[in-house]
Amino acid sequence: MAEPGKRLSVVRNDVSFVAPHALVSPVIYLNRCVGGCLLQPGNDDDATSTNPTSGIVAQQSNLGEFMFSQTVWNEIVQCVKEVYSPFNVQVTETRPGAGTQYHHAIVAGTAEQAGLPAGVLGIAIVRGDCAPRNNAVSLTLANSHPNNAGTALEMCWTVAQESAHAFGLDHSFMFTSGNSPTPNQSACNDALTYRRDCGGQKFFRNDAATCGENKVKPCNCGTTQNSHGKLLVAFGANEGTQIIPPPSSTITMPTTGQLGANVMVSAGSKRGVSKIELVINGFKWGEIKGATFGPNGQANPSTYSIPIPPRCRTASSMSSRARVTTSVAARTLRRSR
Repeated sequence: MAEPGKRLSVVRNDVSFVAPHALVSPVIYLNRCVGGCLLQPGNDDDATSTNPTSGIVAQQSNLGEFMFSQTVWNEIVQCVKEVYSPFNVQVTETRPGAGTQYHHAIVAGTAEQAGLPAGVLGIAIVRGDCAPRNNAVSLTLANSHPNNAGTALEMCWTVAQESAHAFGLDHSFMFTSGNSPTPNQSACNDALTYRRDCGGQKFFRNDAATCGENKVKPCNCGTTQNSHGKLLVAFGANEGTQIIPPPSSTITMPTTGQLGANVMVSAGSKRGVSKIELVINGFKWGEIKGATFGPNGQANPSTYSIPIPPRCRTASSMSSRARVTTSVAARTLRRSR
């Protein structure tokens, strides 16, 4: 039995898959079901048929159209684009034409309309061998989500998680590197998490994590998963313009004169900052973990105090750099004396 408010995955080994990278369609179609839409039950998914078919429902499901405002919808679309922006993925609101394969992310209806327990927020099929699936359907039960100030982020989280299940990803529980700026290494800032011990926008994190919903369990494949790394294998990197600016890093103190015992740095990123590094005369002399993610995510920017070794307090130049947990390092800003 599903717990209320949960995002589900159905582990299946009898559904189709494709080899990663070039053969996985990079198109994710977000369908708000204007006027309502019909989802048919079936042994496997068929995203491109007029009325899509999926094994995620056991009955013919008439799904009510997305009931929230145009503003909320626009925020969801932008959020999903940002979450998938590190990868060679196209997120679209326009259904691709005949002959084009894509992932069909339905964002509409209620759990009851889909024949699921009340309170379920989303569902998708994930293969037991973690292979990515083409032409798949995921279901975000939009009208089962609460209507409040956090609706767009909550629904974006569901869309990201359910679509990622179709690409072979399990639920993330706890990071294992020891370097995550989350409470007790919780995977609460990863889009594949169930956890709510931190908030804010969820992204696919470049950090190994154990799997599980409310406690650690074996991953479908291996002992840990890296959600960013898995999607990078499936789609490749986005080589075009990034829609999220690189992290910023600015030394705020000292501004002039003799260096003291600490350097104050203001740094931030929409994705969050994993660590700040202090570079003096071209060499890294200090490092501090990013600010802890709280109920609203990580403050952007946050203020950091980095100790300066005594022998470096006559440095001629220094810089700070912020890094986020993706495969791309960040921008460096310098302040010379």
